[in-house]
Amino acid sequence: MSATSTPQTGSTDSNNTVLVIPTGIAGNPRYIADMDAMADEICSAVNGLAGNLGQSMDEVVVRGSYEIAEAVGEMFGSDGPDVDSYSLDFRMFLDDPAESGSGYSVEGVAQDGDKPIVAAVAQVHDMTADEIEAFDLSDRDDRNLINYEVLELLENENSLDESEREFGGSARIGRAKAKSKAKATERLLSDYFDSLATAEHVIIIEDGTDSYTHAAGDVRGQNDWVKFASKAPGEIRSVRPSGGVGGVLDWTRALLESNREGGIEVEDLTDEQEADLRERLSDEDLENVGLGVEQPAEPVEPETPQDDSRPVAAEAAAVAGNPADD
Repeated sequence: MSATSTPQTGSTDSNNTVLVIPTGIAGNPRYIADMDAMADEICSAVNGLAGNLGQSMDEVVVRGSYEIAEAVGEMFGSDGPDVDSYSLDFRMFLDDPAESGSGYSVEGVAQDGDKPIVAAVAQVHDMTADEIEAFDLSDRDDRNLINYEVLELLENENSLDESEREFGGSARIGRAKAKSKAKATERLLSDYFDSLATAEHVIIIEDGTDSYTHAAGDVRGQNDWVKFASKAPGEIRSVRPSGGVGGVLDWTRALLESNREGGIEVEDLTDEQEADLRERLSDEDLENVGLGVEQPAEPVEPETPQDDSRPVAAEAAAVAGNPADD
């Protein structure tokens, strides 16, 4: 796939902004095997949209991944649209309760009976009573205390009965992540937020599963995580990058690292899949997926040629009646 993009042509009378929403593994740089190819897919989609409308796109905003936005910006170059990324930290929403009112009903991230997330944080970190009382999810430093160990504490609750869970298990993390994505989409579609560009058009990047369905609903005004949803007034398109060996998306690695039903084990890999991973991944990443690093074969020492002169000399000495040297 070409790593270049076609310059946009057409009128610049309209201030056109495109929202790009990578979904599923397409939104995780860890599972993008070829970032240049991914950027090329997005640039081609934006240029196709511009050509169809007869208008240049002024700005492209990638929801989520900074790495994807950076690759797209580099591929467009200085003659293309401005490219940026936008996301919301899912940890901001971990304590959000349910909300309902006239014309809206929003599910709570924290369900009935779930303790405030600071209780989990205090189990992992040494916090004073004053620090616990002052803990605020709108404060970045406080949010940064919600590290891998705190999230693992929630995930480990999955082995317990629901009545025994203090914090709601990994489902609470999933709801927070879903809400953070939906809220980010809403902010980019609504003209209420003056500090953000308001997107007119949307390009959804699919990964071949149904993970795109939430995004597809959100941009059409069916956003369950906000009170009053906005919808994109312009074009809504989708792109599905290739997967498999040599493809844009790294489904092999994603399935190896998945702890869900449908994941695969190292012994399930074909020779082609294993060779592909070994060619692309670092030694550390290979260890993480369970392949390990292939050790070079031990060099084979050449055999020392046998010295035939000694037995010959011994035989000659014996014939002569003289003992051979030991």
